[in-house]
Amino acid sequence: SDFILVKRWNLLVGVPDVVFILGDDAFGELVGRFFMMPLLVLSSKVCPDNLEGTLFAMLMALSNFGGTVGEFFGATMTDMLGIKNGNFDMLPQAVIAKSICRLLPIPLIYILVPDLTPQDPIPGGDAKGSSDVNLDSAPSAQEPAAEVVGKVDSEKDCAIRWRGEETC
Repeated sequence: SDFILVKRWNLLVGVPDVVFILGDDAFGELVGRFFMMPLLVLSSKVCPDNLEGTLFAMLMALSNFGGTVGEFFGATMTDMLGIKNGNFDMLPQAVIAKSICRLLPIPLIYILVPDLTPQDPIPGGDAKGSSDVNLDSAPSAQEPAAEVVGKVDSEKDCAIRWRGEETC
């Protein structure tokens, strides 16, 4: 979309620059948030209990750091290409280079992302989402957690059974 704006092709179809820029920014932000969802879901699956906020903060910090580094690289690239003081002759080449740089992390997917689905148990983990959770101790919908098995006559007598054990 940046290349379309640089070449001014949007004006050929009757879309003003302001409308094109605002629409592109809003759509880009929306798509970016949708792409972040699988990362957050998978990371919450492997996250230890009570560290979800810390993990989310770390992911957001790394995302912001990546954006800042990208801005610095972009400023360096525009300076190296001579895009300054109203000279925009190399701007189309800079936009193409930016688009190519966005594709560079794709080969890392095969190296960094494990071959798992969100439903798979986490290897060697006591993390949330592990399929090793014992659900036998929890009461089912058909059997109550507590039942009265006798009549309570006084404070000393106890006839309530809690998950199969008599308690007072």
